[in-house]
Amino acid sequence: MKTTLASFVLLGILALNAIAQDTSQWGLPEGAKARLGRGGVFDLKYSPDGTRLAAASSIGVWLYDSATGDPAVLLRNGKSPRAVRVAFRSDGRTLFAAAEDIIYNWDAVTGELRHTVRAKFGSAWYVAFSGDGRTFASRDGHVVRLWDAETGELKHTRGTRREERFGDVWSLALSPDGGTLATGHRSLDVGHSVRDGIVRRWDAATGELQYSFSAGVNRPTSIAFSPDGRTLAVGHLDSAFGFGSWGWATLRDAATGEFKHLLRGHDGDGVYSLAYSADGGTLASGSRLDKEYSTNAVTVRIWDAATGTQLRSLETYVREVYRLALSPDGGTVAVAGTDGRLSLWDTATGTLKRQVDGHSGRITTVAFSPDGGTVATGTRAGRVGWDWRWAGTVRLWDAATWTQQITLDGHTDGIASVAFSPDGRTLASGSWDRTARLWDAVTGENIRTLEGHRGVVNSVAFSPNGSTLASAGGEDDETVRLWDAVTGSHGRTLDGYNKAIISVLFSPDGTTLAGVTSGVIRLWEVEKEAFTHTLLVSSGNFSLHSVAFSPDGGTLAAGGWDAIHLWDAATGAQRPSLDLHESRDTIVAYSPDGYKLASGSIDNTVRLSDAATGENIRTLVGHTGNVTSVAFSPDGRTLASGSSDGTVLLWEIMPSPVPLEDKPPPIKPDVNGDGGVDVQDLVLVAARIGITVEIRADVNGDGTVNILDLVLVAGMADDAASVLPMFSNGAMMLHTTQVGEWLEEARRLDFADAAIPRGIEYL
Repeated sequence: MKTTLASFVLLGILALNAIAQDTSQWGLPEGAKARLGRGGVFDLKYSPDGTRLAAASSIGVWLYDSATGDPAVLLRNGKSPRAVRVAFRSDGRTLFAAAEDIIYNWDAVTGELRHTVRAKFGSAWYVAFSGDGRTFASRDGHVVRLWDAETGELKHTRGTRREERFGDVWSLALSPDGGTLATGHRSLDVGHSVRDGIVRRWDAATGELQYSFSAGVNRPTSIAFSPDGRTLAVGHLDSAFGFGSWGWATLRDAATGEFKHLLRGHDGDGVYSLAYSADGGTLASGSRLDKEYSTNAVTVRIWDAATGTQLRSLETYVREVYRLALSPDGGTVAVAGTDGRLSLWDTATGTLKRQVDGHSGRITTVAFSPDGGTVATGTRAGRVGWDWRWAGTVRLWDAATWTQQITLDGHTDGIASVAFSPDGRTLASGSWDRTARLWDAVTGENIRTLEGHRGVVNSVAFSPNGSTLASAGGEDDETVRLWDAVTGSHGRTLDGYNKAIISVLFSPDGTTLAGVTSGVIRLWEVEKEAFTHTLLVSSGNFSLHSVAFSPDGGTLAAGGWDAIHLWDAATGAQRPSLDLHESRDTIVAYSPDGYKLASGSIDNTVRLSDAATGENIRTLVGHTGNVTSVAFSPDGRTLASGSSDGTVLLWEIMPSPVPLEDKPPPIKPDVNGDGGVDVQDLVLVAARIGITVEIRADVNGDGTVNILDLVLVAGMADDAASVLPMFSNGAMMLHTTQVGEWLEEARRLDFADAAIPRGIEYL
């Protein structure tokens, strides 16, 4: 294999860079201290000399050493970091990347960003570069445009006239010299007739249509020119019955469109990716699916490009091939699946050469272990056939070194939720495969598989004492199941929700279980084994997505489509909602001290807010996809956010102000955070006397909720004279004996604080 001097210079410089810092630190957004994962992969290209592999990902372009699979550099622009298409210029010194409506021109040797070209070309998903890199084509629906890659100047627009609308463009390719454009159009239903899919060839200089041919009753899903420009390979998706039943590829004379060979073998869905070796002798094809509903789908096939003879099929772990690339010598095929992963395969033997670690699909859930040392993540990847099932993985990461520790395999479908037991020894996971699993959090061993749900297990949660696991069923189930967390035996099924249950969570004291459906939250009292409250959103869109108890158990927050909704957990009364995000569909989490509320949204941001006032403290920007999960570390100093971009970002969070050792902690009588001190604060304190965890009801911050907290609140009430009538009038009935005991204890207190005598007076 030929290696240029420039390549040696690049690899030498960047190898030192790789040693100097871990990849989890590369290209971090402001405020983030680490990244877990490298994002999902959308496109792949080898450099002309074969020494580098460029992977367009959700967080930028990764350049890998082709021989070792080690990352060399991350090319990333802060404003538009996601790259979905990538191409090398024929000289190997320039790398182009398409992201949103911008083309980036990178120096492939130094990694320097030379310039950007903004062209409103619709979607970067449908962009193709010429082999010389001077021209790129873009598709916007049925319209195809040709651009100068250096200046961004529009050269030609095709498909604007009504008679030229043969349906949306599904695929496009430019010849190596940039002189010819090929486009594939899907079948178009006109009245009651169906036109066949069409492949058309255009003169890229003049925009003149040279020829077109029918692709049959199917869609031309991918197109590739051979390196010499003489052959056109077309991937097909059969759509005779309106569904993709199987796929194949055809080879045609690029000059005339004359049929040469039919490549049959993919017996699943359409062929969505094609790639030639540098000499044009080998062609690789990737299918969305081959053996439908099979766990070992044959998705990559290697062909003799001259005869159309199949040389080998690769049984990959991916269910769908997103993109593939052949090394210039044809010896290696790089495969990017819809699970976001990247792997390198030997085309001669069909064996896996290397799995490139770090790339994954959509992050659906993230959780910290109780000691803060481990982060668990779950992923959801790609579609399988027409069943819309998905593949996923549970991974455990070291929170100190930001490295992956172990992968938990066993679920046959995507991961919806993960949760650690209170002692940190067990991890629970819920999946679209209709099961929940219990894992040894140290070894990764599957301890128990919990079966019984008839639909997806959307959420799992341990009780605070770790004895019980709750699992929430989605569509086709609509129940919450309670399990013995040690033996895995099924204890009780809670039904009556009548809708898919999206999230389930125990209150901090373990007395209440909250189950969230799309429109309501139902609270189940554990000891009474009965539903106590049904919480409704009083206004706005009723769609809810997640639930979180404040650490003191007094407030329940739910992320919704329209806002973040808050309720008094004891009374069920709704409090004013918080409108924090430009786009909604929010998920929420409280900080361990209860003073902050984190929320993530489909606007790709994470917001930190004051839990009492709702005031925005900080906006964290860095994800390139929807934020799907947020979690605080136990010490509250780190916030983890998981995203559909395939990464978890770890953010440095300033802890709440810590009082000086020689000063007593500030008294905070406004327990419920509504801006005043009244009977509701007294109720919350009285109901929590004896609890020894740091919660808001501990108003003086001594670590225990006791009589002193009660007296301080009573003495500092905004209208102390009204406390007793309100206190005994339906809010909380008090027995004379109980009040007498409190009064006796209160008289033993140190009267240094002026609020204490006032509180005693009203007791």
